[in-house]
Amino acid sequence: MISDPFHLHDFSFGLEGKTILFKLDLLKAYHQQPLEDESIKKTVIITPFGSFEYLRMCFGFINAAQSFQRFIDNVLRELN
Repeated sequence: MISDPFHLHDFSFGLEGKTILFKLDLLKAYHQQPLEDESIKKTVIITPFGSFEYLRMCFGFINAAQSFQRFIDNVLRELN
């Protein structure tokens, strides 16, 4: 089911009478998502200085945005 587009008026109307707000800092959130063991071997980069592999998600992975959105949806699931 697709909901109606988000409107700022709807958001501000829901704040009436509320006293507690929170801020969620997601600046480095992508880089805090661990990769599954079978995915790590797919991230190997070979350079003149050696081989490197990502242990955490980074920008550019094909499903990074979807995985991150699923994670955030799970974190915020219980909030109104």
